[in-house]
Amino acid sequence: MWCVVLKTTRSTIKWQIGVVYHSPNTSDAEFIRYMGEMLDEYFNENGNNVIGDFNINMNVRSTYSNQLNQTFTSMSMRQLIKFNTRITESSQARIDLLYSNSGDIEIQNLENQRISDHETICIKLPVQENYKMRVYDNRLCWDNYTGKNLLNHLRNYDLAELTNCDIDEKVIVINNILEGVMDAIIFEKQVQTKIMNKWYDRELTELNKQKCELYKLAKISNSWENYNDIKRHYKRVIKFKKKKYMENKITINSNNQRVMWKCLKDAVNMNNDNSQIKRVFINNTYVEEDYEIARQLNQFFIESIRIIRSSIETIMPVEAEVDINRNLFELKNVSVDQFFRTAATLQNKYGGRKLLTEGVIKDSMLYLGYYYTSIVNESFNSGVFPACWKTSTIIPVEKVKGTVKPEEIRPINTLPSDEKIIEKIVKEQLLEYVNKYEIIISEQSGYTDAQKTHSHLYKILMEDQLADLFPPCSTDSLYCAHVNNIFDLYENNVDSHFCVLGDFNLNDLKLFRKITSISDALRLQEDLNAINDWASQNNLLLNISKCCHITFTKSMNILSSVYSITNVTLASVDEFRDLGRIPT
Repeated sequence: MWCVVLKTTRSTIKWQIGVVYHSPNTSDAEFIRYMGEMLDEYFNENGNNVIGDFNINMNVRSTYSNQLNQTFTSMSMRQLIKFNTRITESSQARIDLLYSNSGDIEIQNLENQRISDHETICIKLPVQENYKMRVYDNRLCWDNYTGKNLLNHLRNYDLAELTNCDIDEKVIVINNILEGVMDAIIFEKQVQTKIMNKWYDRELTELNKQKCELYKLAKISNSWENYNDIKRHYKRVIKFKKKKYMENKITINSNNQRVMWKCLKDAVNMNNDNSQIKRVFINNTYVEEDYEIARQLNQFFIESIRIIRSSIETIMPVEAEVDINRNLFELKNVSVDQFFRTAATLQNKYGGRKLLTEGVIKDSMLYLGYYYTSIVNESFNSGVFPACWKTSTIIPVEKVKGTVKPEEIRPINTLPSDEKIIEKIVKEQLLEYVNKYEIIISEQSGYTDAQKTHSHLYKILMEDQLADLFPPCSTDSLYCAHVNNIFDLYENNVDSHFCVLGDFNLNDLKLFRKITSISDALRLQEDLNAINDWASQNNLLLNISKCCHITFTKSMNILSSVYSITNVTLASVDEFRDLGRIPT
């Protein structure tokens, strides 16, 4: 006699399956004692199944058949096979048995597949994928990569053929060489990846396991009390773990406002999945196939750019005598040293799925720098930009978690790493030119060096430049912009506040003040008019459809006010979303 025990791990129930054989030449009493020991040692959990040739006929009531049933009943297991399993011309017996403590098992007698005088039994266990703590994923391993290793591989290639190639072929040949070298250095390996939230630890895993087991037992016994208790406990522990995890992150980063702000945003969005876009609603149809989603979003983004371009008002230049020397601009050829200095400003990015990262391009300059310089100068002289540098990878990122609307998806443009070098060179020469001839007005912040939007606002409010740049505006109003870094609060002697925010892009502007009378509301409206006039003078368009006003007060008597911009009434709202938070 013997018993083989198998265990499953990746299912809702962790099955223990015992395969048994009892020889008719051995004692039935000894076999029953042996099975009792096996049950105590290996079958003390839910999801137990013992199947095999027991050679004890359950069609006949006997001492040993009763003892066998009692042994399994003590483990809450019952015999499920109800048909005869051995049939001869002179006898029928039920000696092939299945004992289980699960009621969700399907048993089928395959009459056409009998083996000798034994029936063939098909058993189907319900197997559902459990929530995985880890999955296996294929990743690129960069362990063997170094700048020196890259150069050693590059020296095996003869680049003399580049002299007879046109500009497009040169870029393609260099990219193919670099990709071939990286394929030789970088290899793919299989790694275990956690797909759970960081707060979901081993304690919660064990609780979830117990909850699943009690659910199965409750279905059999129809007693749900224990299951409901552990279910409530499981939910309480999840809430506690989430809370402590976020509290610890915020406390640890209390001196780093940027990271702490990200933690606060994560706390708001903890229940949202950061999975890839699985479907979108375009042209009144849901699209779910990956290739079709990419194609439809590409078309949507392209059409959006066309609409934006057509909506931009063309501003005719003021007629004036053209200064040829002032307005003539030509791109200058760069030396190898200048090209190296520009390439050195690239970030040291390595790793990930992208082989030709900025760090790899930097490391290759000692061998490929001369050829890259010749490509840039040839492009400047001929006016031809390499075709493969015009192709970029677009990554769609949700603005609103779980959205299916394409207008709520942001396209992130990823350019080739080597193309960024020529961009930087052109930018340096353009900035040098516009600064030399003072082409850009001093009030402009975009496309200029050391010009911050909040610096101009600070001048407007704090340095008495309202008359020139800003029509009369009450200086006790408060201007606040979105933060990306740290808050620095400035105060003046008229009880006004202005939030100067560290390194950031000004996307939204918030103007607010204390309203105690009609005159206060009128002054706030005057400030709105002043902002709109200043924006118009500097050719800045306000998106009035996204503008609104909200009132925060504990008073029961609220002074109702209506505000407008260019005769368009601003919507009055009770709440709005601001960097993941919803002030109400």
